Amino acid sequence: MTEHVENDVQPEEPADSTQTHQEETQNQYIPDPAFTEVTAEFIIRKHVAYAAGSGLIPIPLFDIAAVTAVQVKMVRDLTNLYGIPFSENRFKTLVTALIGGIGSEQIGRRLLGSVLKAIPVIGPIAGGAAVPIMSGATTYAVGQVFRKHFNGGGTVLNFDPSKAKDYFKEQYNRGREKVADMTSKDTDSAPVAEPTAQAAG
Repeated sequence: MTEHVENDVQPEEPADSTQTHQEETQNQYIPDPAFTEVTAEFIIRKHVAYAAGSGLIPIPLFDIAAVTAVQVKMVRDLTNLYGIPFSENRFKTLVTALIGGIGSEQIGRRLLGSVLKAIPVIGPIAGGAAVPIMSGATTYAVGQVFRKHFNGGGTVLNFDPSKAKDYFKEQYNRGREKVADMTSKDTDSAPVAEPTAQAAG
């Protein structure tokens, strides 16, 4: 006759969920607000320079496409910094609405400056002078508008361009001044170094 041997192994008790959550929270990386702000400004300044440079592309309308790509990359980098999702199609729709808010005259100047590049000799000179500043200024304004929105806890998906038009115009005008000042400086000046957490702290 075979005796039945009971298993003395007791089931493990479930871990304290509250304690587990506290440990996970303690292990999470919480970005330093000062570092985030400095890095956001660095991202914007870097892409403003790229956009101004893209405005010098001599092929009509191709320069505008290049600037759009720069702006997409800039806001994608900002969303990565703030840890929020990014939608390229949604962003392009928002940027179209924002730029449209600065007025048809400004848009016309930007398009005219690009198209003028097709005219031999005089075209690249006339278009090349206006497009880089407008390209850099719009990129600066786009960056500042989304930086402010992300700082407030917003995302690309809940951004309302109608509420940001006045601030966008303000930053566009400020961007024109900054880009004009940037292009007038000595090109041999040292580049701006990427911020580090230690420098920001």
